[in-house]
Amino acid sequence: MQRAIWIITFLMILSGVYYWFVIHEEDIIALDNIAVRNELQSDSINTVAELENRLELRYIGHGKHLQTIQNEFREHYANYTAKVDSIDMVLEGIKFSIEQLDEKLVKKINRVQDDLRNLSDDFDRNKRSTNRTLRDLQQDLSTLEDDVKKIEQYMPAIIAKLKLDKE
Repeated sequence: MQRAIWIITFLMILSGVYYWFVIHEEDIIALDNIAVRNELQSDSINTVAELENRLELRYIGHGKHLQTIQNEFREHYANYTAKVDSIDMVLEGIKFSIEQLDEKLVKKINRVQDDLRNLSDDFDRNKRSTNRTLRDLQQDLSTLEDDVKKIEQYMPAIIAKLKLDKE
């Protein structure tokens, strides 16, 4: 029995040594492989986390850039609106000035037309008066010519009578 205990003890020690050198060694290699895979996986996770952080920072940068662009757009839009309002006011002023000028020109044109009508009436009146005066002068000239002809007819008789009276 003692021999059986020795054999069992020897087999147990032999199985312990076998376990320690063979199976335990395989477990250590497997654990090392698991550790390497965990390290690779951890590196992948760290890489993904780093890429995610970079992407998030890029999105934050894009967001700030977009916010800057939106603020600039709002500023430009406000300036544009103010300038358009200013231009609109100037155009309204110009339109009002043009309307006033149009009214003044219409009044002046009406006055010129009235003056032209009055001048035409005055011209016609003066024309009639001049024609009447011309006819009167022509009639007077005709009368004077007739009178001169009569005087010329009587002239030799008057000259002869004057000569007789002088003698």
